Amino acid sequence: MDPMVTRFSPRKHPHSPGSAVLLLTEELEAIRLADFAELDQKDAAKKMKVPITTFQRTLYSARKKIADALIYGKAIEIKNREEVITMPGGDGTGPDGTGPVGPGRGAGRGRGRQPGGYGFGPGGNCLCPSCNTKVPHQRGVPCYQMECPKCKTKMVRAK
Repeated sequence: MDPMVTRFSPRKHPHSPGSAVLLLTEELEAIRLADFAELDQKDAAKKMKVPITTFQRTLYSARKKIADALIYGKAIEIKNREEVITMPGGDGTGPDGTGPVGPGRGAGRGRGRQPGGYGFGPGGNCLCPSCNTKVPHQRGVPCYQMECPKCKTKMVRAK
């Protein structure tokens, strides 16, 4: 659901920076289904195609945010999840541009999925398993997404 209006604010402080509550579109949809359309939670969860427990958490979060805005005179900004996750660079690399964002991704200090149990980090090379061509690894681009410039085979990370 894309709302027609994406910001609500009190009359006294219509543009107070830093005093807005962020309401995700899925939270707004949960409010719409439960409180406006008066669906029971089971039917609302089915309509949103999420488990009922996810719907309940989403609805609770939305109600808490709206109450916070009403009680403390804060603005409410409505955004979809993609707008929130996309950071300043717009490339999904996080606030300081140092790495990918997403589930299971941390600060890069833990065990990775690569052989040996540790990530290789931003440096290093990508290697063609067919012709042994090495090219420098590009930050934010997994080697398996790159093609060898000579034989067009998918590359792997060099050890």
